[in-house]
Amino acid sequence: MKTTSEQGQVQFGSALIPYTVERRTRRSLALSVHPDGRLTVVAPQAATAQEIAELVHKRAAWVLTQQERANATPTPAMAPQYCSGESLYHLGRQYRLRVLPGFPGAVSLDPPQLVVTTRDPRNGPAVGRLVERWYREQAQQVLEEVFARILAQLPPLLFPVAEHPTMRLLHMPRRWGSYVARTNTIQLNPALIKTPRACIKYIIIHELTHLRQPRHDRPFYDLQTRLLPDWQHWEARLQELEPLLLTATPTVDTDASK
Repeated sequence: MKTTSEQGQVQFGSALIPYTVERRTRRSLALSVHPDGRLTVVAPQAATAQEIAELVHKRAAWVLTQQERANATPTPAMAPQYCSGESLYHLGRQYRLRVLPGFPGAVSLDPPQLVVTTRDPRNGPAVGRLVERWYREQAQQVLEEVFARILAQLPPLLFPVAEHPTMRLLHMPRRWGSYVARTNTIQLNPALIKTPRACIKYIIIHELTHLRQPRHDRPFYDLQTRLLPDWQHWEARLQELEPLLLTATPTVDTDASK
């Protein structure tokens, strides 16, 4: 993949927003605010400097909010050690991990606890494998359920059944989801199982919108709002969870990515 970089800046009120442009082989623009507050614009090779500056100016309020959060956010939590007492997320709620001796190995929810039984409760990596496998199974079940329900509710004239995409899980360290037009597939991050159902719905709606509006422009936002009027609330919630669930990765503007 060919990648080049350059610098730019825009004025937004009294704020001067500098940014780095990374040009890649892709179709549209994306903004990322890094944990240290740096702004990166990932752009197609053919994008003009004016188009890039206009996007940064349009999303300047979002950029400044993310940079303020980056400055105020402590270092992201370390990767879990999978010991009793740790806090883990499932569908937006926190559960206290409890590891007990037992065979065979199993994971179950017993609110407010996430209970794991294993031959060796002190073997953190083994406990971790059990928990991550359980998360993956939960993600497959819940995300497929939400995905199917949303497809059934789509306006049939705008989204004919014959054109409905398929869904697959894919671990993405920096993204919650993506749409692959070539295969008509929506890829969802299994980590979504740790977020509220409404956040899962938002990501699916966002990617479905790309079936009709490839670029993040006014028609895209209009359609996304038609399909999910309160999407901005759930986007903000995902941005709050991202440092915990997608640790040490940039905050990506899900309205200007792809």
